[in-house]
Amino acid sequence: MSVQSEQVVFLIATILIALFAWIYLRDRQPRIGLWMLGWSAMYVHFTVVLLFSLSFLSLRWAVFLKTSALAVAGISFLLSVSAIYTDKRRRLVFVILTGAMSVIYTMGVVWDTRQIWIYPVLVFAASSVSLLHVLRYYGSHGRYLYVFGLAVVPQAVWSIQQSLLHNPAPGLFSFLSTFFIVSGLLYWRFYRRFTPGVVTTSISFIAWGGTFVMREFQNSPMLATSSVIWDLPQYFVAIGMILTLFENKAELATSIAHQYRSLFEEDLAAVYVSTFDGRFLDCNSAFVEMYGFSSKGQALSASAIACYADPAQREKFTEQLRGKGRVLNYESQQLRQNGKAFWILECATIVHNVDGEEMIEGSAIDITERKQMEIALRQSEERFVAVFRHSPMACAIISLTGEFLNVNENMLGLLKRSADDVIGKTGIDLGFWKSWDDNTPFLQKLHCEGSIQNLELEFRDAEGELHVVLYFGALVQAGEKQCIFGMFLDNTGQHELEAKFLQAQKMDALGRLAGSVAHDFNNLLGVISGYAELLEAKLGHDGRYGRYCSKVIEATQRSSGLTRQLLTFSRKEPSRTLVLDPNHALRELAGMLSRLIGEDIEIKIDLRSRGSIVIDRTHFEQIIVNLAVNARDAMPHGGQIVIETDNQTGPAPADLPCLVIRLRDTGEGMDEGTKLHAFEPFFTTKPVGRGTGLGLATVYGIIKECAGEISIESSPGKGTQVSILLPLALQTDDVNNSSEGISVRKEGGNILLVEDELEFLHNNAQLLRSIGYSVRCAGSGQEALELVPEIPQLDLVITDVVMPEMNGREFADRLLQIRPHTKVLFVSGYADEVLLQAGVSTLSTPFLPKPFSLRQLDFKVQELLTV
Repeated sequence: MSVQSEQVVFLIATILIALFAWIYLRDRQPRIGLWMLGWSAMYVHFTVVLLFSLSFLSLRWAVFLKTSALAVAGISFLLSVSAIYTDKRRRLVFVILTGAMSVIYTMGVVWDTRQIWIYPVLVFAASSVSLLHVLRYYGSHGRYLYVFGLAVVPQAVWSIQQSLLHNPAPGLFSFLSTFFIVSGLLYWRFYRRFTPGVVTTSISFIAWGGTFVMREFQNSPMLATSSVIWDLPQYFVAIGMILTLFENKAELATSIAHQYRSLFEEDLAAVYVSTFDGRFLDCNSAFVEMYGFSSKGQALSASAIACYADPAQREKFTEQLRGKGRVLNYESQQLRQNGKAFWILECATIVHNVDGEEMIEGSAIDITERKQMEIALRQSEERFVAVFRHSPMACAIISLTGEFLNVNENMLGLLKRSADDVIGKTGIDLGFWKSWDDNTPFLQKLHCEGSIQNLELEFRDAEGELHVVLYFGALVQAGEKQCIFGMFLDNTGQHELEAKFLQAQKMDALGRLAGSVAHDFNNLLGVISGYAELLEAKLGHDGRYGRYCSKVIEATQRSSGLTRQLLTFSRKEPSRTLVLDPNHALRELAGMLSRLIGEDIEIKIDLRSRGSIVIDRTHFEQIIVNLAVNARDAMPHGGQIVIETDNQTGPAPADLPCLVIRLRDTGEGMDEGTKLHAFEPFFTTKPVGRGTGLGLATVYGIIKECAGEISIESSPGKGTQVSILLPLALQTDDVNNSSEGISVRKEGGNILLVEDELEFLHNNAQLLRSIGYSVRCAGSGQEALELVPEIPQLDLVITDVVMPEMNGREFADRLLQIRPHTKVLFVSGYADEVLLQAGVSTLSTPFLPKPFSLRQLDFKVQELLTV
């Protein structure tokens, strides 16, 4: 070609590369990017030809650059339509093993290398790698493998043969023709459609590759002068690619339009497009069916305004649409073609056509059924307003799907919610059911039986307060639909009382258990103490072993204190008032408090009072223990309890000297409402199972019985101080049941000892015999009655109160019928409540509590025998 022709070709190439660059910038697909790369390589190809014709490049460099540019273009076009080399790793392998080999081959041919073996090796390696990839992808029986073999293998064999004959140029043409012929075949396979763009591009690629085959057989040099006809396939490839892109866009637009039309026509909601003046432009079959039109044409010829039962609703609808740009959930009454009214729920938005004209695109669903139910419910509400609205019980109307349709004021008060927060919500939303799995059995039973009675439900109101209600439900007809009419009876107060009663029963059972344990423990302590005192008496003044006996006796006395504290904790000891030193009692109680409260709470005692008080020791200990336990529960993370005593003048007008006891903690404190109810029975801030609400009430009763006063100072977060004011004892008050100051003479006598605990029986018998009494023993009341006739002179009977078959009271009654003047001493390790049940009063009847020492028993026996 002339220089002018080559300049024209260069200009065309420039236009092509600019065109593909513009296409790629608008649609950045990898395939189009590879096309742009290929045409960029062709631009270099045409530039080399122009520069060579203008003598700017030497022949060898011109041939090398021109051939390499063709190889890059062919590889780019092939990769753009290849199904094998889709990922970057495989593309890189192809470029290295095939593309790089073609460039190396070109260098060998251009610079005329003498290593003839390199040419067949490069052709064989490139062909083998490509054939292996095709075989792995399509399989050994795929038709594409055979097509590839027919296109590549003959040329590869011919090139290898020619290179061995020192003619490597055919191998170079073989590389290039393979790239473009395979690109044409893969282009057709990629698109698989008979369209001008695909057919033109595929054939042009094959023709382009064929030009290299023709040059191979013509033995034409790469830079030989040729006519424009040789370059025609290149231009047709470019034209075909551009046509293919337009065909792709057209196919995509057609597909989108088809999808839109499918969605439009198959939508279950009625969809339409109209103008603001009421002219329908389009609608779907659901719209035609909803309004009762005979055809779509009839629907499009109708007016949107005429579809409204009230034209004013149409005006209101268009006003909202113009003001906001869209309308959501607009309810209106429409007319079918037969004149029947129905309700729709409509959503619409403003769209613009190609001319910029505003149109309405909307959808509607038929809500006639729901509206009819609402109207029926409103009518029912008007008929039964006196029953429903003013019912003393919480009432609700619920749909079969679980939604609350209507509630009365009592129901809102029970839930502590507004009507907007309840209507439309389900039982799961309001907390009556945890999930639909819990609600399903309820609905099944309701459908089977028609009603439900006394179903207990638990839920929390809006403020988090737990309620227990009894639910009564029945299926009722509301309009044309069935609903559930439910009534809720708040049973929270009764439920709490039942829980407190059960807790009180548990505490009572614990008290009985404590009394039984104390009884058995007291018997064991009596045996241990008795034998220790006998041993001490036998040893006499032997100081080496006598002190051991003293330690044992001291330990039993301390253990008896533990049983007394156990009875105090179980609230089983009745009142036995005595003059008590409060400081001494608090020091003795400190050890037990430490074990009861726990190691994470520090107890401090500051005792500055003087004088004594008149109170039952058990009640005094019960006061301190109850207050300490309450203080402990107010300090879950540890803290400090301070117990103080001091002297103070009592309130006017008496102004008597009093003892004040203050117990202060660093706990959570109480608000005004809690302080106001603190001394009420069964009032507690503790959860169910942790308190009965009787602790402070019991303390209050004991203090009032002793003519004292109690007060609480507390605030949230600042701890609590309980102050107790008790009158001091006068000097004339004596300790009840004291053994001091009584002097009696020890004399012998006949004693009958009745005890079901054999060890305790034998131990006490030895104690009494050791101090000079004649003792007969019996293990039960019946056995003792059988022994009475054998004893001519019976001075005293000592009997246990609680025994099997016949208790001590029953035995004493039958004994006194036989021996009316016999003196009886009752002994027991049980609490006084059990003794009272057995008919024995510890205040009016001679009584000695277990465990007792030899000195206490001797004193009591002498006291009775000398009266």
